[in-house]
Amino acid sequence: MLLCVSTRRQPLTVARRVSNYRNEGKSTVSAQAVEEELLRSIEEVEDRINVFRKRVRAVLESAQDDGTEEGGEDVG
Repeated sequence: MLLCVSTRRQPLTVARRVSNYRNEGKSTVSAQAVEEELLRSIEEVEDRINVFRKRVRAVLESAQDDGTEEGGEDVG
């Protein structure tokens, strides 16, 4: 099983999102709006980390089921 991490869609950083918000004609961004955006970004990162962990666990379990250890050496 091959583990692939997609890098096609990179999330915007909070600073860039705020900058985009300002460029859309809204002159000020409240601290609360920035904080909410930061919290959303953190949640997105946590979700991606959890998905990655699940994939890693699945790969490790698959390797163990195949009777191999890290490095592809046969244990039995």
